[in-house]
Amino acid sequence: MQYPKRAIDQRNPHTKAGRYLIMALSLVLSCCFLAANSLAQGSDLEKTVTKKASSSKSSSTKKKAAPKKTPAPSRSKKSTQKSSPKRRTTRRASRASLVDFSFSTPQPNQQIWLGEEMLGVSNEEALFVKSIKPGNYLVSVRDVEGNLVLKSQLVKIASDSKSANLKADEPEKPEKPEVSAEELLSAQVQEQEDLKERILKIFRDYGDPVASNTVSLSDWEFVNSNINSNELTNFTVLQVAAQRWFASGQIELSKGNFAEALTSFKESKKFMPKSAYPDYAAGETYLANGQSDYALQAYSRAVAVDNTFALAHAKMGDIYGNTDRPKESAVSYRLALKNGYETPAIRYSLAKVLMKTKRWEEAAQNLEYVLREAPTGDAYMTLGDLYAELKRPISTYEAYRRATELMPRSSTAFFKLGTLLFDEREYDKSREALQKAIELDAKGENFDLAQARKYIREAQQKLR
Repeated sequence: MQYPKRAIDQRNPHTKAGRYLIMALSLVLSCCFLAANSLAQGSDLEKTVTKKASSSKSSSTKKKAAPKKTPAPSRSKKSTQKSSPKRRTTRRASRASLVDFSFSTPQPNQQIWLGEEMLGVSNEEALFVKSIKPGNYLVSVRDVEGNLVLKSQLVKIASDSKSANLKADEPEKPEKPEVSAEELLSAQVQEQEDLKERILKIFRDYGDPVASNTVSLSDWEFVNSNINSNELTNFTVLQVAAQRWFASGQIELSKGNFAEALTSFKESKKFMPKSAYPDYAAGETYLANGQSDYALQAYSRAVAVDNTFALAHAKMGDIYGNTDRPKESAVSYRLALKNGYETPAIRYSLAKVLMKTKRWEEAAQNLEYVLREAPTGDAYMTLGDLYAELKRPISTYEAYRRATELMPRSSTAFFKLGTLLFDEREYDKSREALQKAIELDAKGENFDLAQARKYIREAQQKLR
């Protein structure tokens, strides 16, 4: 029997709560069903994945087990044709990356080494060009025998760096130490002293008979350019003026400006009146200009100021000797020797003027000195003349013979030797020597040609 809904609810007051409970239980059961269904589907998916992995592994295992049965893949012509252009493209790109690099060596024909490998040899212009891959290299240079010329040095080769000048590195200049004010002042003082000493040495050497010839034009130019500052040289005002004028005169004399040179020497005389230098220099100027009389006067003034000035005495001896005043010449030469002008040239000149005054023994002593120190053909011939005057034919013959040996082109020496031999009745040797004299001087400019020919004819007659 069905009761009305309201009657049911009224009869059982808990019916409404039970209905709600049933609905909740239904909802829970639905959720549990859905969860179970999802788990079931996941299990089926896992089985499927596992089955596929197992199938793949099995297939792989089978292939490894029988590798011989698997045929090798064949290369078709199509694949070969495709790979070949790729290789050619790579080679072209590699060649394009090379750089034409120029090496310059210190000397031509030298070996260029990259590490332990010889790259090549430079040409006659000391250059070598090579295509090289860019990069940094250690480059050394050796000679043709393999000896190391330049140690290894780092060279960069790139498109913007295409040459290298292989030269030895210049040594690093050491840093100059700092100089204190006291050291700088001391150095300046020493420099001034050195400069002063050099100027004084030039003047000392000029008056020294032995060193006078060593003083050159550059020395006088040095004096002239450095003497103007009194503070620099520490000379007095008078010394500066005297030395400046004297140096200027020497410069003008070297140029042949005799008038200007004489003016400068006269000005220098005003500032050093007690020196023989200005008068001696004036004598040199007159002598260079061919005015020996004025030169002799100037030299005389020089020795009047300083009688020990040997250079002036020697020049006076020369002038006296050339003007046939042998006694005055001998006196001047002796004074030059006495005051330090001891040279073979002075001794030889003295011997010649002594022979003019028939002072044979003193002349012989001076000639013997010359022949010990500086033997010459002229000195032997003069000694032969001396022995001829002394009637010593054997000594004369030896002297003339030595003269011809030292002067094989002297017709005078052969003429004197031939004449002596004729007088000594050595006709064969005499004829030979005289014929040699004529051969050297056919015109007889340096000897008596007529007498030579006469002696030759007479010698031939004697020999028949």
